Order: sequence, then C-alpha cells, then structure tokens
Amino acid sequence: MHDVLYLSNIAPETKTQITNKYYKVNSAFSLTRFSQTQNNFEYMITKFFTFKQLFLSLMAIVLSPIFINAQEEAHRNCGAMELLARQMQENPEMEKTRQDIEMQTARFAMGKQASDRAVVTIPVVFHIVWRGTVPAENISDAQIISQMESLNKDFSKLNSDISKIPVAFKTTAADIGVQFKLASRTPWGAATNGINRYQSSRLTYWGANDEIKDPLKGGVQAWDSKQYLNIWVCAIGSNILGYAQFPGGGAATDGVVTDYQCVGLNGTARAPFNLGRTVTHEVGHWMNLYHIWGNGACGDDLVSDTPKQGDASYGCPTFPQLNSCSGTKNAKMTMNYMDYTNDQCMYMFSVGQKTRIQALFAVGGARASLLTSRGLETVIATSSAAVTCGTPTVNPVRDLYATSAIVSWVSPEGATSFNVQYKVATATTWTKVAVNTNAYTIPNLKENTDYQYQVQAICYGNPGSLTPTAIFKTPFSSACGAPQTVTPSLIQFNSATLKWSAVPGATQYRFQFKRNTATTWNIYTLTGTACKLNISPNTTYQVQVAAICGTSVSASSPVISFATPAAPPPCVDAYEVLNNNTMTTASAIVANVATKATINASTDMDWFHFSNSAASPHIQVTLSNLKVNYGINLYSAAGTLLSTSNNIGSSNEVMRYNNAPVGKYYVQIFNNAGSNDTYNCYNLIANTSAVPYVSGTKEGGDAYEDTDFTISEQIPASILQWEMGTKVIQAETSKFAATEAVMTELTFKVFPNPVSNNAIVSVNNAPEEEIKMEVYVFDAMGRVIYENAHTISAENNKVVINMSDQQNGLYLVRVKSNELQQVQKIIVRK
Repeated sequence: MHDVLYLSNIAPETKTQITNKYYKVNSAFSLTRFSQTQNNFEYMITKFFTFKQLFLSLMAIVLSPIFINAQEEAHRNCGAMELLARQMQENPEMEKTRQDIEMQTARFAMGKQASDRAVVTIPVVFHIVWRGTVPAENISDAQIISQMESLNKDFSKLNSDISKIPVAFKTTAADIGVQFKLASRTPWGAATNGINRYQSSRLTYWGANDEIKDPLKGGVQAWDSKQYLNIWVCAIGSNILGYAQFPGGGAATDGVVTDYQCVGLNGTARAPFNLGRTVTHEVGHWMNLYHIWGNGACGDDLVSDTPKQGDASYGCPTFPQLNSCSGTKNAKMTMNYMDYTNDQCMYMFSVGQKTRIQALFAVGGARASLLTSRGLETVIATSSAAVTCGTPTVNPVRDLYATSAIVSWVSPEGATSFNVQYKVATATTWTKVAVNTNAYTIPNLKENTDYQYQVQAICYGNPGSLTPTAIFKTPFSSACGAPQTVTPSLIQFNSATLKWSAVPGATQYRFQFKRNTATTWNIYTLTGTACKLNISPNTTYQVQVAAICGTSVSASSPVISFATPAAPPPCVDAYEVLNNNTMTTASAIVANVATKATINASTDMDWFHFSNSAASPHIQVTLSNLKVNYGINLYSAAGTLLSTSNNIGSSNEVMRYNNAPVGKYYVQIFNNAGSNDTYNCYNLIANTSAVPYVSGTKEGGDAYEDTDFTISEQIPASILQWEMGTKVIQAETSKFAATEAVMTELTFKVFPNPVSNNAIVSVNNAPEEEIKMEVYVFDAMGRVIYENAHTISAENNKVVINMSDQQNGLYLVRVKSNELQQVQKIIVRK
C-alpha cells in the first residue's frame, strides 16, 4: 500500500477527474488555521468531526492502482496515513480519541507552553525482526546507534546540514526539545541495550498491516507503549520505507516500523535513504505530525508556519519551488522532514510542528506517560539483554466434557503469548496451537480417552520451557440436543441481547460469538438462556449456542448473524472544552438546574462546583440517563470527601448531604473500570432545599434486563463468568469456614474508584449480628492478588484493602457470603 500519489503517465482527462476529486475531499477537511480567538477555536472543534470522512475518502483514493507508477525512480513511500485510515475504519471510537488529542493540542498552543518545557527524553527499543533466509535483515548494533545519533541531531536542530535552510525559513526552524535514548531496562526489570533481536520463521515480506507486531503472525509484541517508543525493523516490501501509528491508536500496535534498508547511515542503509531521515519522518507521525502537504491538494497539516503546497515533493528539488496554492506567499518548504524528499534534502522541523509535538507531553497529553517511564533506569548485575521467559504453572482442567476441555495456566512475568500442544496419551505427534490468552478450549476430543498437554510461554518473541506433561481423561458422553432457536433482540449500536430455547436436561450452555470477519470464536459457559453483548457499532456478528448435558456438549445451533447500526452523533459536551478534569479546573453549575455532559474516554473524569445557601442548605446530587457505570463523589471546598454514590452497572446515582454548611461544594463524576460513553450525555443536577432530603427518595436507574450476564469484547471470559448473578456456583467450595448467620441479599460499594492507595469495601445491607464475609481481588489476568475472610456487621461493615503495590489497570473485587456473591470492577490509577 502507498500514500504517494503519482499523477504522471496518466491520461489528461483522468488526471483532471482525480484532481477534482482530491480537491473535493480536501474541502471536507478545510479548517480555519488555529488562532487564539474563541470563535476560531470552537469552529476548529466542529470541523474535526470530519476526520473519519476525510481518511476513509483518502484511503479509497490512495488504494486506487492508477497512482502507482513502477517506472519512476526510487521515491519515499510512507504508509502512516493509510494505517490511520484503516484503524479509524476498524475502530469508530478512535475518531473521538483523535478529536480529543487535537483539542488538547489546541489548548496547549493557546497557553504558549512549548518554549518553557524541559527537554523530554524518550526510551527507545528497536525490535530487529529478521527472516532466517535473509541474514542481512539482522542489522548491526552500529547501524542502530548511527540511527539514534541522526534522530537526536534532527530533533535538536544539530544536524550538520542545518546550514542549508533558506533564509526565508531560518527563523522558522525549531529545536523540538525531544531526545531519544536506547532503553536500559526492560518492562520486566531486566537490563537491556535497547535492541531486541528475533529470528522469525516468516518467509514473505511483512507489509504495512501491523503483522510485524503480532507474535501469532511471527512478529514481536510491543513493549509497553506507554513507557517506550517501539521501533520495528524488518523487510516491509511494497516499496514502503516505513509507517507509524499516530497518537490515539491501540497500545499493542503503537510505534514505528521501518525497512531495514532505511535505518541509520551504514550497514544495509541504501541511498538516497541512508541518512536516517526515514525514522525521523515516521517518528514525526508518531508525534502527531501530518505530511506537510496535508495529504490533499493544498491540504492543511494543522501547522500555521508550514506553507501550504499542492502535493508531495520528491528527489532533491532546488529552492525556491513555487507554490500553486492560493493565498500562499512563501515557496514550498521542501526541506521539512514531513515532506517526501530524499534524505540529503530534508533537514528541518518548524516552530509550529514543535508546538504540536510538545503538546503530547503536557498535562493530559497523549504521550505524557513517557515522562515517568522506568525504561532508562540502570539495572545492575545482568550480563545479557535477552529475555528470560519463565514456565507457566498449569491449573486443573475445567469444563471437562466428552468432546472438549478448557486448559488454563498462570502466566510467568513478561509473557506476551503462549504455545499449547496436546495429544491422545498413546499418540506420538502433538497438535500445536498459538494463543494470546492464558486459557484454551481443546475441541473435538474423544469420549473416555486419556489426553496429555503442555504449555510454553513466549516473552516478547523469546520462547521459554514447556511445562511438565499434564494429563486428563474425558468422560463418557450423553445425548443432548442443540437449542432450536437463537434470537437476537434489542439491537443497539453498541449492544444486543441474545436469547435461545431451553434444552431439556441441559445444565449449562456453550455460547460463542465473533465478528463476521474474525476466524476465532469468543466462547462462554452460561447457566441461563440469555445474555447481553457489549459490542461495536456498524459491525456484523455471528452467534451459536450448544447445550451441555451432563458430560457432553451438543452440536451447535445454526449460525445466526446480525448487524449493529452505525453509532449516533456524539454527545456535545461544552464543559470538556474547558478541560474540567481536575478539582482546580471544575466547571461552575447552578444549583437546581440540570447539566448535560459525558465521560468521553477511559481516563476522563468531570468536576463541577456549586453553592448552597442559608435558606436552602440541604443537598441532593442526582446523576441519571446512564448507559454505562459511573459514580459520583461530593467534596467540600477544602477537598474533604463528604459522600459517595457508586451503584452497580448503569443504575442512576443519588447522594444526599443534609444540614450542609453554607459554601461551595464540588461534584466529581468518575467511571468504573474505564467505562465511558461518547454518544450519550448524562444528566447531573445538584438540588438544594430548605427541608432535608429523605432516604425514601427513589434511588437507582432502569431495571436490569432479564439476562444471565453481560459479555464485552474487551474483558476475558474467565473474568466475566464471575458476573453470572448473585448465587455462587454449587460446585465451588470455600477456603474459609462456613458462616452461621445468613444474608438474603448482598450489595456493596468500593471507593474511591479509581484508587491509588486503600480501597474501601462497604457492605450496604450488613445484618445486625456478625457474619463471615470472603473478599477476593483479581487482576486482569484472573489471578488472585488478595483473599481473606472478614467479620462484618451493621456497625462494622467496611473492609480496607491496600492496593498501593498494584500496577495501574483493571481489577475485580469479589465479595461472597454463603451462597451469595457480587463483583465490582475498580481501576488502580496512580
């Protein structure tokens, strides 16, 4: 794939048609250049909602074969824009994320903070992924070091060819204030030289579809992209020199990919791309810079001091090259790193480009997490930079049936994928599969048969040892028919409910679903005949259900397909423009007047403030119209937490604070487990009254749908199965002593959420007499990180759990008493 548009050797009428189409596309993206006036700022935000239209249109143009001219001399080809177009098409949420990044960039530019920021140093890891048939792809350390030297000079305006900048652009050239250093510490704490080498079994070129980053395709998984700049070096093919992911994409694919013939100044580097400028160009994209021509005829790269130009520049053009764009006074800035000239003819960034880059590292910036990376720490007493991958610990087989079984294991530190092999005990050959989770359902087994299996962990491309051979035996089968009907209903843009007919004798059901284009199924074992899916808009899904009777699983029902509609227009949140994510930047609201806003990202939270009066001192805060799980906190002006409401699921939140002293109060709206809703505004109202509010006022939101539980594409099946209702599975036994007192209902809250230190579990309906309650905390991999039994009562209904040693991320708190249990998600954020 290419994002270079060749218009040579094309019939004049075709060129005209294409040019007209290209101008039409660009006009949809025509943005007023940013200025500090409020009107222009709001106009820019409105226009950014055309991102998706722009990139989908560009992708259709770019992929048209008439633009490829194989007879041309070597030209710079970059796949970054096509990657961005594809990612935005596959992930509708990314459009909103990109909008948020651009709004944050605009706010940063208004503050003129770029010149005041200290130099940012970024840890870098090079993943050298070479095919065993082409040893030259395993480039030397010296070649990588020369690339690092070139990259640092280019971003510091210390490159030797800086003197070539024309007088017209001398004052525009900028020292970006960013430096790069090879990582000295791996994500798992070992010493490294920042160069990770991996010999792949791949035989073909990698292309620009991110397979280089997928261990299951022979590639190498990224190191934590919030802590490192990942640069993959490989044989890309298709005449593409490199590509990069813009800020806002997925963490697993974030980074830069470059061809091994375009790295550094020696070794395999080939002219005219042998000065390291391909990596400079792609890192520019990674730092939110567009091509200087805006990827459109006289397009806008969102930088005010780079003159518009009609298209890309190639080769080594002499200065000045006149610009054909109306309203452009200056000549083309062909020497900018974000143009398409040869390495020896690009040698500057601009001040405006510096501002865009520096915004990434400001408070709330998309790459600000790199400022606290541990990747440059010194690690003592390690002689090798290679990853040492541990051996998994195999768990007992679960869901063992006549025709299938689930094997699972505890992952060693640093594991990024796994190999599973299994066979009939008397066989001599193994069936091998690669998986990226810590569980696998072995299919097509024979009844009453002994099997063996082993598991091997892969740590960033390096395999560990196989586990000792584990064994299990399948039981005899019993007759069980498949459900006759499976019916989708309540299909929304991001959810759907599936119901199926009951099968006589069935004790459970094997439910599986996938996207229409996927090759593997998401499989869940359920006790009921319905479930709700949390899924993506404008996507076709397939569903099947099988019945489990005794020790056998029936054949699956016929595949049912359904499609979700396109997402509605996003919620217009006027407060988010003001960045009300902290107490100090809280937005003012008027008591007794409803406010609409939204949590639009997993890291977002909203703050508001209001005042009561001597005539109306009593306070009640209500949060309603919730489609996802939010909670609210009430704080005093001094920052003291006064009250919390954090109901389960999308229930409304109501909290009261009677006899409140007269003054200012703050309301914090937070999400649970990263919940956010770009499309639906919540309703917030802070009521004040002359009479106290009573607890009889209705609390809670819409009733839950009558389904067994909700399935999300983002959460592992092993975690979701804990949400199958409040009754504990009968086969499960407790580690702790049985309790005498019995609760008939169990609900609890966990706060604060997000948590950085102590999490407080508060049981809402603890009985008067003391009872035993079991509390567990699981991490995102399903591992138990806390388990204990506590004695609680109405007077002592809280449990404190220290989470200060846990890493940032999703956790589940599970509370159990006799046959009752509930689960809530919490986020650790420090």
